[in-house]
Amino acid sequence: MNEHPTPGFSLPSNSHETGLAGDGDKPRSDEVSLLDLANVMLRHWRLVLGMPAILAVLVIIYSLLAPPRYTASVSFLAQSTDEQASRLSNLAARFGVTVPSGDAGYGPEFYTELVKTRTILRAIAGIEYERGDAGGSDVITGDLVELYGIGGRTSGERLERTIDRLQKQIVVRSSLETGVVTSEVTTRWAEISVQVAARILDLVTRFNLETHQSQASAERSFIEERVAEARQDLTLEEDSLKVFLEGNRRYENSPELLFEYERLERKVDLRPQVYSTLSASLEEAKIEEVRNTPVITIVEPAVMPVRRDPRNLLGRVLAALLLGGMLGVTGAFFREFARRARRAEAEDYREFTVLRSDLVRDLRLLWNRLRKPSKRQI
Repeated sequence: MNEHPTPGFSLPSNSHETGLAGDGDKPRSDEVSLLDLANVMLRHWRLVLGMPAILAVLVIIYSLLAPPRYTASVSFLAQSTDEQASRLSNLAARFGVTVPSGDAGYGPEFYTELVKTRTILRAIAGIEYERGDAGGSDVITGDLVELYGIGGRTSGERLERTIDRLQKQIVVRSSLETGVVTSEVTTRWAEISVQVAARILDLVTRFNLETHQSQASAERSFIEERVAEARQDLTLEEDSLKVFLEGNRRYENSPELLFEYERLERKVDLRPQVYSTLSASLEEAKIEEVRNTPVITIVEPAVMPVRRDPRNLLGRVLAALLLGGMLGVTGAFFREFARRARRAEAEDYREFTVLRSDLVRDLRLLWNRLRKPSKRQI
């Protein structure tokens, strides 16, 4: 007896009837092919091509309307103080004292960090400069806080903001091979750029000179103490030899007395040598302490820039096109995702739009309440 199939329902007999993809079937919906990517790009071509074009136009307009920039640079080479440090170390080693090298940490990298310290930048921002006005007929004077026109509630806040801008305008680099330190200053005015660059060189020179004199002063104090001790030791040894001779007038006939005499005599002969060496080092330290010769060799002085800095328009446009292309492609895929979500999940998408609208409305209400003054304050 044959069984009749249930109406409206039948069991498929092969894979084509079940809807399962075989070898020759179309790709599954969760797989993305190159054709799908091309369709997305073509479907949203206005966004993919328009975003880079808009960013490029904005960059061109900004570059053309931006104020000019002028860069002035200085290069210097710090002279080593190894001779002075080695003299002090050798002298201290005779007495069992270890003295650190005076040139430790004063390489090119040290000066690279020194120029960008807030102490140096505060000194740069606090002095007066001169620049011409827009017409070039008058001269405007003032410190960088005034010339930059930086606002703030207090003078200290305005000064700190000026220092923050200087940190961006000053670029310092050094060469480990040659030891040359180069500082570049970029501002809107050629006069200010060259004056700030010259001020950097002056401050570094002053720092080196004061540090050099401070080290020489510490060396002089150390040697003065040793000279006083050496003079006292010499006097004591001479007194000991004098007392020995007064009590032993015929020491030649006694081997023990002769040995003691020779020992005392060697001490007396050694003390003048130490005292003489210390005295000579003391005179050299006194000379170094008052010496005001700069220990900075100027490789390239600050020179007034005659041309403005290049705008680098081509590089900026290429970067804008690259960034705009990335944003355009990202926006195209986002719009495509939203379009497919609306088609495939219409109910979920409608709920998403309603919840988003409610969130925006609640945020606006909260913002309006915060902006309204309360009745208690009135």
